[in-house]
Amino acid sequence: MTSEFFRDMLSNDHIGSQTEGTKENPIALEGVTSSQVTSFYRIASSRRFDPLPEMTFQEWLEAFEIATLWGFEQLRAYIIKTMDSIAQDPSERILVADQCGLTEWLYPAYAKLCARDASLTAEEGRRLGFERLAALSRIREDDLKATQGLRAAQSTSGLEGSVTSGVSVAEGKHHKKNVKRKQKEKAKKALEKAIKIGAGDGQAVGNVKEPSPPQVFGKPPELQPNCKKNCCKPRFSLSFKEQQFLAKVARAVELKID
Repeated sequence: MTSEFFRDMLSNDHIGSQTEGTKENPIALEGVTSSQVTSFYRIASSRRFDPLPEMTFQEWLEAFEIATLWGFEQLRAYIIKTMDSIAQDPSERILVADQCGLTEWLYPAYAKLCARDASLTAEEGRRLGFERLAALSRIREDDLKATQGLRAAQSTSGLEGSVTSGVSVAEGKHHKKNVKRKQKEKAKKALEKAIKIGAGDGQAVGNVKEPSPPQVFGKPPELQPNCKKNCCKPRFSLSFKEQQFLAKVARAVELKID
């Protein structure tokens, strides 16, 4: 685990004096808080295969800020991956993306907000700002209109088909009776054939051997409910419906990512 920040600091001429780094003359780390340093240390000191430390999302965010500030790129990537599994609320992800520059989080979160049935809330509007709120509302409204138009067209097409088919209710019932009669005749012939075969072989009719159940050579291990490793954490993923909104989101001028 390397840091460009501390590499530059340690290579500077003023580092190395006997009076520096002591209680009386400490090395000042500007722009950080004790809470940030504590959160960062808890993650940096955990071993690779240890369970995730018991930390709130805010503490993970503090550690991310320090890892970014001090140039710990590998640890920063690990924290981003973990936060990606913790933050499932799209509006919260947008807030974090704005604060931390995680632009790759924005479009999927926008798509999730557009695809859901519930309306955008006032709190989400405050987080998004007027321009983004207006853009997402427009995308949702256009999709709703397109869906309603498609349903109306399908309903009209079905009505026209039933009127122009020329098949009366009586003809439909007669057709169903013919189908049922043919099915009965076919079943009767199959039964007679089975009786003849059974009589010739000296076996009871209907003594059909049921297929054996498929063999199971191993059961996949179930995820432990209390497992805290990354492999057991849910990922922020999009459904098929939500993925369809990605292109619409990307075309919106107000949602362009600089």
